Amino acid sequence: MITLATYLNQLQPLSAGFWQQIQVMAHIQHYPAGHQLAYPGYARSQLYFVEEGLIKVYTYDEETGLPAIHHFFQAGDFIIWPASHPTFQSNALYVECLEPSHLVGFSYQALHDTILHSSEALDLAHRIIGDILRTLEFRTQLLTQSTAGRYQHFCQRFPCHRLKNIDIASYLHLSVSTISRLRSRI
Repeated sequence: MITLATYLNQLQPLSAGFWQQIQVMAHIQHYPAGHQLAYPGYARSQLYFVEEGLIKVYTYDEETGLPAIHHFFQAGDFIIWPASHPTFQSNALYVECLEPSHLVGFSYQALHDTILHSSEALDLAHRIIGDILRTLEFRTQLLTQSTAGRYQHFCQRFPCHRLKNIDIASYLHLSVSTISRLRSRI
């Protein structure tokens, strides 16, 4: 479990007053495995921080009908997808808890108002955005590696033993049989 306080203080030490402001904005939420935070036609205009759990973001492939995994998020990550932003009009993505998850939610409006009125919040927002971008770039970097390298680096970042082969295969653009072979070697 990675608490929001630990994560934020690693990015930037927070003043006591600002931390209190964050606590007022935060909504602690617990969701069971299988709960969908978003699905086509429905999205929450919230930003979530994962304190505990594992989340996947996916669509369905029109040809195969199978899930096409776009991202995984775990403890210590902010869950972000375009349809979560209030200016985004439609959502074609599913965002699902793969296991019981403890999330901290923030409304975009509350975040926007805080950032407008606090230089400490603005500085922290820039650091968080940089961290989110590094998280999202991870997949792009994986896809430039060899098959074994993709799987190995994926397993260094994510808990492979808690994920289904079919989900890993979709995320890495590999076959399920390839993932099974790689998994048996490690």
